[in-house]
Amino acid sequence: MKNYKLLSKILFLVASGLFLIFAIVLFATSFESYDDGWGIDFSFNKDYSLLMFLGIALTAYTAYNLYTFIKNKELNDLPYYVFGTLAFVGAGYNLGVFFKAISKGKDYQSNQLYLYFGLVCLVLIIAILFKYLGKKKDQE
Repeated sequence: MKNYKLLSKILFLVASGLFLIFAIVLFATSFESYDDGWGIDFSFNKDYSLLMFLGIALTAYTAYNLYTFIKNKELNDLPYYVFGTLAFVGAGYNLGVFFKAISKGKDYQSNQLYLYFGLVCLVLIIAILFKYLGKKKDQE
């Protein structure tokens, strides 16, 4: 059973590492520089920068999770903090992009995915909060 858990933690680390590499490649390919007449300007896709941030946090968490498993340590409340923060960042970014686009009069259809991802992240925040509070109540 211990080998199964170790293998699953290694697979999660590999998956999060691949996600991070994928996000870095997307971010790097979206990076552009151009001369606008006043100097050189740089731009990149902000969605890919968010994916890169999420990939870094997820890879760091899975690496620490593997480390604690090997050293027989407890994670305690770290998963709630990490995934709660990631869900909060995801909700804030996606809902911010959606409402900014709507306030500028842009088309709903082309921005509705941001709304849906933002709402999913809000539901995830609520689920994590209930799970965390339930764990704290059980410890008492």
